[in-house]
Amino acid sequence: MQRLTLKLFCGFIERALETICAINQTSFLLGSATSGYHGRTKRHRLAGRTSRGIVDLMLLLLLVTALVCLYRYYEMKGEDQARIEKFLEDYRAMKPTRFTYADIKRITNGFSQSLGEGAHGAVFRGMLSREILVAVKILNDTVGDGKDFINAVGTIGKIHHINIVRLLGFWADGFHRALVYDFFPMGSLQRFLVPPNNKEAFLGWEKLLQIALGVAKAIEYLHLGCDHRILHFDINPHNVLLDDHLVPKVTDFRLAKLCPKNQSTVSMTAAKGTLGYIAPEVFSRDFGKVSYKSDIYSYGMLLLDMHWTLVLQWNPIDRPSMRTVVQMLEGDGNELIAPPTPFDTSSSRTNVIIPTGRKNVFELEVIPEIEEQIRPYL
Repeated sequence: MQRLTLKLFCGFIERALETICAINQTSFLLGSATSGYHGRTKRHRLAGRTSRGIVDLMLLLLLVTALVCLYRYYEMKGEDQARIEKFLEDYRAMKPTRFTYADIKRITNGFSQSLGEGAHGAVFRGMLSREILVAVKILNDTVGDGKDFINAVGTIGKIHHINIVRLLGFWADGFHRALVYDFFPMGSLQRFLVPPNNKEAFLGWEKLLQIALGVAKAIEYLHLGCDHRILHFDINPHNVLLDDHLVPKVTDFRLAKLCPKNQSTVSMTAAKGTLGYIAPEVFSRDFGKVSYKSDIYSYGMLLLDMHWTLVLQWNPIDRPSMRTVVQMLEGDGNELIAPPTPFDTSSSRTNVIIPTGRKNVFELEVIPEIEEQIRPYL
């Protein structure tokens, strides 16, 4: 294509130059004949040369204009092509890649650097390129019937949010499966949940508030921002990773369930999740039906680990939505009704109006022991 364009471009210049020469030659012959016939004077010859110079200048200007237009045309075409290529590259990056075993072995350098091992598999550090570090989770093929793998790829593979970990690819060969994620060297939130008097490791209340807000926005996106409502069912500090800037990323969608947005409850045959973070209704229907509010209870337990108890309610009806929680943490909107006291045997709501604002987030504490622990650091 470039050779053809260059050939046409050179032909255009050649024809333009031939035209200029032909016009000059014609002007010269006409000038000679007129001079022989009329006996032109030097003044007439000078006028003829001036007219030929004007014609040459006009043709040259036309030629330069044509060249500039041609250059701009192909420059814009090049920009369009570059834009298309960038879109295709980004589009390929948005869709998880299916790797082979040879790819996984090469990425992990023969599974040489282990990051840890749990009940569901081992995690290895890997490298897609010199710039992209990844974490490769080799799933335990003796656990489950493949539904966890389908849940992980089917949910996280379709969503994109700044506070949700990105699935780069996967490996599936019979009973052998793996998931490839972005690598976060800071690890999980769990390692930073230390007492405030641990000055070296404690992140500070402002940073913890930003992390809590990021996790809340991730859950809000899962509940409201996708085509289907996505229920995580395993929100806990181990499943919140932190990047270099301590931006939280919710991960591990093995237990996730999808349901229509107009459906508020889901059915579960058995209780799943991490002990200590599972909502009571997941264990027993006596507490209510299982719904997206179960994620909100787990989030409340995570806040309890972070020394807050904004949304920790036994009764699912008393738990606010994640949108309300985000408003509380951001300090946006009008006045919000405070949630009832956690673990209160009474089912009545606390009829208290709490103005929103960052300085009031900590005032939502309702467990006296924790409130007294936090107050010296506010």
